[in-house]
Amino acid sequence: MNRITFILLLSFLFLNLGAQNNDCINAVPICSDDAITFDPRGVGTQELNLSNSGCLESMETNSAWYFFRINDNCPPNTVLNFEIEPECRQDGEDYDFAVFGPDIDCNNLGTPIRCSYAAPNFVNCSITGLRGSDIEFSEGSGGNGFVNSLRVNAGETYYLLVDNFEGSGTGFTLNWNGPGTQYLDCAIVCELTITTENISRCRGAGPINLDLDIMSTVDQFTFLWESADPAHLAFLSQTDIRNPIADIPDDFTGEIIYNITVESLDGTCFETKELIIDIKEDLEIIINDTIICQDIGQLDLVVNVDNGIGNLTAEWSNNQGRLDWLTDFSLTPGVTIPADFIGTTTFTIEVTDATGFCSATEMFTIDVREQINLPVLGQIDIPCEEGDINLGENLNIDPSLEIAWYLNNQLISNDQVINVSSPGDYILEVSNGICTFLDTALVSKDDGIREASLDNLSLICSNIDLGEILVSVSDGGLAPFEYFINGTSVGNDPSIDDIPLGMNELVIVDANNCRFTIPFEVPFSLNTTLDIGEDREVELGLNTQATLVTNLMGDEIFSLEWFFNNQSLACDNCNEIDFTPTQDGFLQLELTNENGCLFRDSLLVTVFELGKDLFAPNVFSPNGDNINDRFTIFGGEGVAVIESLQVYDRWGNQVYSASNLPINDASQGWDGRYKGKPLNAGVFIFYARLLLTNQKFKEIKGDVAIIK
Repeated sequence: MNRITFILLLSFLFLNLGAQNNDCINAVPICSDDAITFDPRGVGTQELNLSNSGCLESMETNSAWYFFRINDNCPPNTVLNFEIEPECRQDGEDYDFAVFGPDIDCNNLGTPIRCSYAAPNFVNCSITGLRGSDIEFSEGSGGNGFVNSLRVNAGETYYLLVDNFEGSGTGFTLNWNGPGTQYLDCAIVCELTITTENISRCRGAGPINLDLDIMSTVDQFTFLWESADPAHLAFLSQTDIRNPIADIPDDFTGEIIYNITVESLDGTCFETKELIIDIKEDLEIIINDTIICQDIGQLDLVVNVDNGIGNLTAEWSNNQGRLDWLTDFSLTPGVTIPADFIGTTTFTIEVTDATGFCSATEMFTIDVREQINLPVLGQIDIPCEEGDINLGENLNIDPSLEIAWYLNNQLISNDQVINVSSPGDYILEVSNGICTFLDTALVSKDDGIREASLDNLSLICSNIDLGEILVSVSDGGLAPFEYFINGTSVGNDPSIDDIPLGMNELVIVDANNCRFTIPFEVPFSLNTTLDIGEDREVELGLNTQATLVTNLMGDEIFSLEWFFNNQSLACDNCNEIDFTPTQDGFLQLELTNENGCLFRDSLLVTVFELGKDLFAPNVFSPNGDNINDRFTIFGGEGVAVIESLQVYDRWGNQVYSASNLPINDASQGWDGRYKGKPLNAGVFIFYARLLLTNQKFKEIKGDVAIIK
């Protein structure tokens, strides 16, 4: 097998020897089994993805693409191998590869049929490639660098990707072997892809530089630009080059369609593409000057734009520094005009379409006129003592303004002041031609107060309390209202207090001196007494009872609620309570009578426990000095007698036992002897059973020590 370096193929492959990369579309063709040396740098176009990368988890890093074809004389399933040998300037070279095919193109590579991502030993310039002794078709990083041979057939085509994972800056040599090497065919298969992008411009945009995006396995072509309209073809500077200039007349609008045919010089491949140039009318901004009244708040603008391509952008300006009036800089901004502004301001808007070639500018003015402000007419009643009323007397309207009064949508007067004698909605319209003031006088014939009521808010719990009412006028009358209790004015507040008990008279007087009278009663208090008994002591664990004694009848009691230490007892509306206290505290009853008055009574409950204050000494000294010579139990008045007392040593032997010992008697009990002999110092265990004064028993146990 011959071994030559890549520089010998320069005249055929149009490649240089320096570090570089290439893409699938311009893959280097393999002409024979001659060795190829190359040093890839970078990836060019990343052509691997999750669907076609196979074992190459890192995609392309520093890659070279090769193309080879098997000639028509190749027997079926002929074995073809290769080896990729790093130049080995240093340890750690890591070359990976993937084989795609057969008979695929760069736009649809599919999954590799052979793939190695291995870095075997990662030292000594590991060689990777295809050989028959390895049975895997693909291997990851844990492999040995070799996968199974290719079985090739006549006419098949393949692509080989070689990738330097480490990017070490050293190249490799590609060596071919196996029977299939003699059938490698150097014929270049022409592949050609043309991409065009349609163009949109506005009329008069000037010359347009046209260009084609071409990807091909060859690099020399002929070009032919054609159009069904000869006039459109005349716009081109040339029709036989890749990038002519289209010089379109300023008054032209419409579509220009070109068909471009690109063909390789040897005629082996060609493609035709269509390119459309759409020339539209220039932008036209439509926005009118606006005259508005002062203090309208926010004015919403709408800028209409004819023509244009794609999304439009706007740029606003104002030579008076009022851009901050705009809520945004879109085609539909709001304009927030200060409430005190009167006068004119001019905005300029420039609109540009998505191409950036079409734009237009327009100015418009906002003229703010002074608002007409007059007193509010509101509700007006014809007094019950009179038959008519004048409307508009207090308005002081400028005589230069236009005035109109309407009733039932009919014009009734153009005078400032009108006299009316019948109820209705009288509409006043005052205008200066731009700003208009509208208000309605709601005129009613006053028949006085037709309906009023009061809520008795009184809570009379004793005969020294005073009443309170809330007055409501629900129909008729002219505010403000003045209120009188028993002939004395109490002012204009409908909430009235300090009203005496018994029968009273309320008189309501409206602004037209019309009167309305309501008699009412503030009831006397409901005399209430209650008692739940005296304070008491209760033995722990026993229950106690309390009973309500009151002067009220059953229907005069609204509610009863019992509490112990402020915690509610589950006995609502009970006259008697029976409960077992576990601690000292207050038993309380809350009674609410039918008038809503709340009364309380309480008693103190003291809880005691018999036998609680027992005491058993933990040491005694039986030495005959009459001080702590005996061990016994001490307790309070709740203990009647020590029914039994037993003492045991640490081995469980009973050393003392006695019954019916008196409580609190230091001369009784154990004297520290066993069978008449004094015991040595030590710790003993005692058990005592005590009879309490309530005839219950209590048992205690513990340790006691003899000290000498």
